Amino acid sequence: MQIKCGNDLRYDLRCIYVDYLRAPEYLSLDQDILDKVTDNSQVVEFPDYVIYEIIN
Repeated sequence: MQIKCGNDLRYDLRCIYVDYLRAPEYLSLDQDILDKVTDNSQVVEFPDYVIYEIIN
């Protein structure tokens, strides 16, 4: 996000509102799902690079 308001003293940035376009999807993992050899878990809605950023 980038906000440009310049050097005009008539304007004073006081706050920013961010609205999400949709609610995040809840993911439930239990130990049985984690222990299985094949991955049958729910597909995550983010691209891989976003998932790694969340983990970091």
